[in-house]
Amino acid sequence: MLLDFEERWQKLNEEYLSSVTSLERQLKWFSSCDPTVESEVTREKELKECNKHIRGAEKAIVSLQQLIRDSYNLSDSERNTHRIQISKLKTELEGFKKDYQAIENNNGISLDVLKSNSNERQQLLHGQHIIDSTHNALLRGKQIISETEDTAVHTANRLNQQGQQLEIVLDDLQQTNYTQDRARRIMLGMARRMITDRIIQFFIVIIELLIIGILIWYKFFK
Repeated sequence: MLLDFEERWQKLNEEYLSSVTSLERQLKWFSSCDPTVESEVTREKELKECNKHIRGAEKAIVSLQQLIRDSYNLSDSERNTHRIQISKLKTELEGFKKDYQAIENNNGISLDVLKSNSNERQQLLHGQHIIDSTHNALLRGKQIISETEDTAVHTANRLNQQGQQLEIVLDDLQQTNYTQDRARRIMLGMARRMITDRIIQFFIVIIELLIIGILIWYKFFK
């Protein structure tokens, strides 16, 4: 979808450029022609050509604006960037229309004036370019800040999740330690009972041997 937008955007830009290039060529013709030589019919024909090119450029600009409105997948930053480009085209076209109106009103326009107006348009476009560059830099700064905030939130969430996981691991370790301590106490108790049983068994054997000795002595020696 974005590729289709770029193709249509490029095509409409080429249509605009074709119209204003032809318009500029027609305006130069008026500035260089001799009114005493060129007929009124030729002049009217050239004026119609200029008007046609102006309408073509205006149509291309309107189509570009409509293209932006219809492209829902564009981000706010992309929309602003393309709108700024359209603003440049409108500023440039207004300069050409000003020259055309001067010629249409029979005021005429010299080649020097045409060049001066062209330079003025270039200066305006340059100033607009500086404003646009500043605007784009601000947009990029806002985008970087937004991305940084998103990254910080994501990192904070991950740290929170890791903290919760560590708490679970700590609880498991505490439970394991408790189980180990309990098992150790049980084993120590069993070991004590075994030792006690061995001692009791030892004394029982001693007592049994004493009893047997006494019985033997009583039987054979008394």
